[in-house]
Amino acid sequence: MNAAGHLFRVSAGLESMMLGEPQISGQLKDAYRRARRDREPGPGLLRAFQGCFRAGKRVRTETKINEGAVSVAFAAVELAKKFFESLHRQRALLLGAGETGALAARHFLAQEIGHLTVINRSPQRAVDLAAALNREERNLESRDPRARGLESGDRVLARPWAELGAALDQVDIVLSTTGAPEPVITPDLVRQAADRRCGKPLFMLDIAVPRDIHPDVGLIEDTFVFGLDDLDEIV
Repeated sequence: MNAAGHLFRVSAGLESMMLGEPQISGQLKDAYRRARRDREPGPGLLRAFQGCFRAGKRVRTETKINEGAVSVAFAAVELAKKFFESLHRQRALLLGAGETGALAARHFLAQEIGHLTVINRSPQRAVDLAAALNREERNLESRDPRARGLESGDRVLARPWAELGAALDQVDIVLSTTGAPEPVITPDLVRQAADRRCGKPLFMLDIAVPRDIHPDVGLIEDTFVFGLDDLDEIV
């Protein structure tokens, strides 16, 4: 019963860091579909999931819990805005091209980030996301002449995973969302980049679970690491 109760609370957005976070329901349904592809659940588990989806929808409809709710991705970009006077001249690196990464990318672009690089372990997903984002921007410009022009071409670029170290040399902001089982940004990787950056500060946001950025990265000079706990103020 405890597991079922937790499942219902997750579906309703009650266990999210951001109460009522709108992405949770979709993520739960996606996990359920992937699990069913591997193995059909028993009747008890099937009823539990179907019930939690109905309950979550009812909670959102009747309580309006998700009205005014913000996503983790939105809060992370807002935190970056507090670190820099403007994002217009900044270059950002997005690690992870999943749902959260795509949402964060759109928030960055809405805040007029100067340039955005996308890196993902599956390179085609990064290429597809970058292409979709650039296409959305061009469509926006065609509809609204007041939209920000891209003087030097597309603002979003996909790079292969092997170029992560080189990308760290060139950006001001890193937002990591991969959720890999082990940290993908290590102290050695950042230390090498810091040596080449010559004192230029690097702002890093880790919103992955488990963490993408090794805790010791925050000890490196001119490197500032923030995680999920630091987003409370934004919420």
